[in-house]
Amino acid sequence: MGRLEGKTAIITGSNRGIGRATAQLFTREGANVVINYSKSDKQAEDTLKAIKEDGGSAIIIKADVSREAEVKKLVEGCVKEFGTVDILMNNAAIVGPLKPITEYSETEWDEVININLKGAFFCIKHIIPIMLKKGKGKIINISSISIIGDRDDSAYCATKGGLASLTRELSLEYAGTGININAICPGAVNTEMLRKYEEEYPGLIDGTVRRTPSGRLATPEDVAYAALYLSSDESDFVNGILLFVDGALKNNIL
Repeated sequence: MGRLEGKTAIITGSNRGIGRATAQLFTREGANVVINYSKSDKQAEDTLKAIKEDGGSAIIIKADVSREAEVKKLVEGCVKEFGTVDILMNNAAIVGPLKPITEYSETEWDEVININLKGAFFCIKHIIPIMLKKGKGKIINISSISIIGDRDDSAYCATKGGLASLTRELSLEYAGTGININAICPGAVNTEMLRKYEEEYPGLIDGTVRRTPSGRLATPEDVAYAALYLSSDESDFVNGILLFVDGALKNNIL
């Protein structure tokens, strides 16, 4: 029997990277998973195909988490298919332009805030009532080591710091209800998003690896296994934590 047998999870931004790795792991552990994306139908279909070939249970629901109406449809679609929501992982995110804050346009700033932070707000807002009725639920917010600061990355850092603070506050707000709300703070993860920025900033990856005491980047699976623990019954008394999955990088920065 899997560690998530019979549970249903919505994982935002799960067509690639950390989200995809988590979706695949969760289904191997017995969960039903909603694969969510806003762009790239092919990546979502590839993720679903991989899960189905592995014998897992999943569906795809396209939704832009920065739009509340689409989040409502995402949640309603999950409930229609699987009957409930037991696990929410707020993973959908973009980095945005890497440049000084004085060079940000309002549009650029708002796009990062709306997807990374407002998107999590919308998902939590519409899933909490379902979990309250059940008397149990797990919410995992994907924050970042960037909460301690990262040069020329102000909008992203602001959203990830906001998610960390929101996690701590909501863990108190819903303590005693059976809902556990925690956050994972990855270091640099070897994903398509990071490789994209390596093209613009050559040496970014090598420099990060040199700064990381463990001597490598995190893999999406490293983060997925942390999410599995925080989604399972094993973590029922774990609430409001920021779990760093960073190879001790933060200890080399602080």
